[in-house]
Amino acid sequence: MQYHLVKTKKSRWKNFIITWMIVCFLLQDLLQTYIPVFQYLDEIVSVLLLALYLIRIMKTGVIAKEELGILALAALVILTGLLGNMFSGVDRSLKAVLMDIGNTFKFIFIYLGTLYFSPRYSSRNVIRRIAAVAKVYISILALFSAVNLVKDIGMSYELRYGLRSFCFVYGIPGIVINHCTYMLIIFMADRSVNKKKNTLFLLLDLLVMLSTLRSRGIGLVALFCMLYYLLFVMKKKRITLYLGVIVLVLGLIGASQLEMYFIDSETAPRALFLIYSIRLARSHFPIGTGFATFGSYAAANYYSPLYYTLNFYKRYGMGPEGNLFLSDNYWPTILGQFGVIGMLIFVVLLILYFRNMSKHLMIKKKKESRLIFYFVMLDALMSSIQSSYFSHYSMIALIFITMMCFHNGMHAAVGENGYGD
Repeated sequence: MQYHLVKTKKSRWKNFIITWMIVCFLLQDLLQTYIPVFQYLDEIVSVLLLALYLIRIMKTGVIAKEELGILALAALVILTGLLGNMFSGVDRSLKAVLMDIGNTFKFIFIYLGTLYFSPRYSSRNVIRRIAAVAKVYISILALFSAVNLVKDIGMSYELRYGLRSFCFVYGIPGIVINHCTYMLIIFMADRSVNKKKNTLFLLLDLLVMLSTLRSRGIGLVALFCMLYYLLFVMKKKRITLYLGVIVLVLGLIGASQLEMYFIDSETAPRALFLIYSIRLARSHFPIGTGFATFGSYAAANYYSPLYYTLNFYKRYGMGPEGNLFLSDNYWPTILGQFGVIGMLIFVVLLILYFRNMSKHLMIKKKKESRLIFYFVMLDALMSSIQSSYFSHYSMIALIFITMMCFHNGMHAAVGENGYGD
């Protein structure tokens, strides 16, 4: 009896901690404004969960085949990057290289860590509590976004289509979109586990995303609605055949932005990174220039000598100071830093990553789990076209919240396992 009480008490503490971790990820952008340590929340949690994952492997001596594949491919990319550092002649400090390695692969660290963390600690009560927080938060966002449409209250980013784009207190609409994606996951998890339909809050969430007037937000609303229609209205058991149509629709929605950033102007920062990544991949064939040399946050933070060679330092927002646009890309960074070989390995790594994730999330093909997996995967891939999404802290929050909400047996058979309460 005493053992049972101790175990129950520990379980409650674990649930309490995980609840607050998810809330902190949900509100990280607000918290880090007042408490600087929250700037490093994604790095801290990623390293801790990776450590737990490695400790578990050492204790059990067991590692799943696909997880081993993910780690092996990541190691190959790291080796390619380090060889690029050795042979490219671009001088980089060890600190810069280590920072870039951490930023490049933390989305893998967080995922592997949550594989064994989430089934042990996540529960229906955790989801119920974070859903309550999310309902309050989305209600606040919806209220201010509605007021912002009719009156300038200092929460707009710019005028688009004759309307004010909503950015709340963050100054950037993209942050609002990120938070709305987290809450969509939470509301769908609450629907799956606790049988709460959350129709009103899902609708408010989608409307807030639309109020940002960004192509990404509009695209994600379209993505969610199309997936919901296929899975809940048409009740399709296989939707892979429809993914091509979905991607085409999303491509049409974002076509104007892609044209503006990559085609219309060869002097736009994203276009420049794309052009020079191809040139670097050719001049440093086949392994690229190495870590912290081109396009990454570390290359900007520890200003890369390449940027002087490429005359980036003369351009607004691309100099050593005020480097606003130096890490606002992703695939050009992969191609430039790791070359053709590294990029091919990285593509295979992502395929294995999402394939493995699908097996852990789509438990017994439940509709909510399937919707969330496809939504998260397409969100990440779509966002990586226009930003450094995979290495951004918002990706870490997205994966952490997704895994904690959906990677456990509750969605397959509530009440038939030890994670119920």
